[in-house]
Amino acid sequence: MKVIITMAGAGSRFKEVGIQEEKYKLKVKERTMFDYAMESLRPFFGHTFIFIARKDDCTNKFISSHCERLGIESFETVEISQLTAGQADTAREAADYIDGGESILIYNVDTYIEEGYISQGIFKGDGCIPVFKTDGGSWSYVEIDESEEVTEVREKEPISNLASIGLYYFKNFDLFGEVLSESGDEVGAKYGEKYIAPLYNSLIKDGYSVRIHRVPESAVHILGTPSDVARFDPNFRDRHGL
Repeated sequence: MKVIITMAGAGSRFKEVGIQEEKYKLKVKERTMFDYAMESLRPFFGHTFIFIARKDDCTNKFISSHCERLGIESFETVEISQLTAGQADTAREAADYIDGGESILIYNVDTYIEEGYISQGIFKGDGCIPVFKTDGGSWSYVEIDESEEVTEVREKEPISNLASIGLYYFKNFDLFGEVLSESGDEVGAKYGEKYIAPLYNSLIKDGYSVRIHRVPESAVHILGTPSDVARFDPNFRDRHGL
C-alpha cells in the first residue's frame, strides 16, 4: 500500500484572514497541523508515504524533519509549481512512485482522527470511505444500503447523515486512475473542483464494491478553516490576532 498525502492547496481561507504561513506548518496546540494529520495514520507508518506539495524552499526540509520525528521512514516528496484542478488531480501526481496494482490511501493535512479508529484492517472492497455521523456541515455525503454498501456519494449535498472524514481507499492505483479519467471532468464541471469522493460513483456504476467504515464524531477533528482550528485550539485566535 502507498499513502498519498495531498498538501498542495492554496490555503485561501487562512490567507483571507491574514495567515500567510502554509496551512500544514501552522501550530495547533503546540504541534503542527501536519503532525496531527499524520498521527491519524500512525498504523500505516511502515508503508511508503508520498507527499504532494507546492514547490517551496523549505518544503523538503520540513517534511523530512517531521517524518523523522514521527517515525515515517519511507517517503517521497513531489513538488508541483502550480495549483491543480482539485485533490483528485493532485493525487495523480504520485503516479511515478506507485505501481498500478498497489492499493492506495489518499488523505489531506487538515483533519485529525484520534488514535484507535483507523487501522489497516478496516479497508475492504474495491473502495472504502471512512465516515462519521453529522447533522450538518459542508462535507462529502455517503448514502448506503442495508448491508452498508455505498450506493451514492454527493459533494456538499446532505443525502444522508454520514460524511467522509477525508480519507479515501482504492484497491489499486489503476482503479483510481480509471475513475478519474472517466468522471473527473464531470465532477470538476459540477462542483468547480475535482473532488475525490464523487469519483466513487463511477465505481458503483461499474459494479465495484464501495464500503464504509464508521468513526465516532467525537474522534474527528476537522481543521480546514481558521474557525475549525479555533474550536480545536481556543488559543489559536489570540496567537494570530483573529
